[in-house]
Amino acid sequence: MTARLRVCPQKAPLHGSVPIASDVSIANRALIFAALGDGTSTLSGYSGAGHNELMRQGLAQLGALSERDGTTLRIEGVGIRGLRPSGAEIDCGDSREVFELLSGLVAPQPFKTRLKASGRLLDRPCNALVASLRTFGTPATGTMGTFSTGELFPPVQFNGATGNALAPGGDYQLDVCQPGIKSALLFAGLFASGPTQVVESVVTRDHTERLLDTVGFRLSRAASLLCLEPPEPNADIAPFEMELPGDITLASWLLASAAVVPDSHVVIRRTGINPSRAGVLDVFKAMGAGLNVRAEGHRGGEPVGELTMLGAGLRALNLEGELSCRTVNEFPILALLSVRAQGRSELSLEQLETTDNPEIAGRTAELLLRFGVRAGLSDGVLQIDGDPNAQLRAATVDAADDPQLILLALSLALLADGESVISGIDGIANVFPRMVGTFKALGANLSVESEDATNGS
Repeated sequence: MTARLRVCPQKAPLHGSVPIASDVSIANRALIFAALGDGTSTLSGYSGAGHNELMRQGLAQLGALSERDGTTLRIEGVGIRGLRPSGAEIDCGDSREVFELLSGLVAPQPFKTRLKASGRLLDRPCNALVASLRTFGTPATGTMGTFSTGELFPPVQFNGATGNALAPGGDYQLDVCQPGIKSALLFAGLFASGPTQVVESVVTRDHTERLLDTVGFRLSRAASLLCLEPPEPNADIAPFEMELPGDITLASWLLASAAVVPDSHVVIRRTGINPSRAGVLDVFKAMGAGLNVRAEGHRGGEPVGELTMLGAGLRALNLEGELSCRTVNEFPILALLSVRAQGRSELSLEQLETTDNPEIAGRTAELLLRFGVRAGLSDGVLQIDGDPNAQLRAATVDAADDPQLILLALSLALLADGESVISGIDGIANVFPRMVGTFKALGANLSVESEDATNGS
């Protein structure tokens, strides 16, 4: 059954205090470490997002079973050397992160593993990932592109590390923003006989590094250089308990909506505030938003806090350089803020090609135009002419099951002059299972209906 979303204009400020769904990226990495543990590990605050469920199923196929009880997940670890061949290909869905992390996990194993994909991931080249992992002694094959010579696409089969000896590790230089490949190399490095060194041109999200520290591996960082020492021959990961932090990107959608709806007051609880992911918080402050961050300690090596947004006037944004990389996954959020900022904002697109959604800039521009925003793409920049008092035009749009577009369309619809209808919303379950309930808790007027039922009436 497909669904669509009806969103009414926001007549009153958004107001309330809500938790946010657990961070999908942190949960995926925690699942892997729990699977490699020697015993039962427990993750609490687990949201059951679709991309986490893909990771959970993939690990089950490799022998690490888990059991869910509400928001608590218990994983039976098989030990670092205990993974076993999957009886079937592993489905990574449309998640580039799941594909990259599982690639790093299975590439050094002494058995064949085939990873398949669906949706937009089928069109994403994976040459850099596969080439890096081949150095761990694993021959790999994939689908060659029809029109692009030399490009490799999913599905990919890792044919098993050659011989019984562990790979020696290696030195790797990453281009621009490649946190998924960095993490894949670090996971593969757990099965190496020598150090694995990774150099980043720009420091990216460090959830894998924090968890490596937490479970006791020897990892050092000097500026942009990471060095993972190989585990001792009989090393084990002790079972652990971890309360998963809330997702800072999802929290930022709620904060941004509060920033553009006048007089709003929104509090987001138990949110991850990892500095490597907090570029979007820096943007809020640079644009003059009424953001307050209150630190509340650490969970599983991750800093967490309470985020409060008070509606305030916004300044236009010129996004480029290092901050562009640090907010690459929040690009549509910055576009939303720019709609109600004073003046013209310019958002550089230079880092978007490294993401799992390089078309997001064009699709963001299309959505803005559908809602009556003055915006356009020019010379690698999205230009948005903001107006603090602008009332947008109600629209009927298709978000193409893209979570970022779904959230952007919903947030723009709050500013419209009438009811808006958003189709193609099923993909939100992959990252934000309780999106509708969370927005309703803040006072938004929206409802979900079946497209099938509507079309049949």
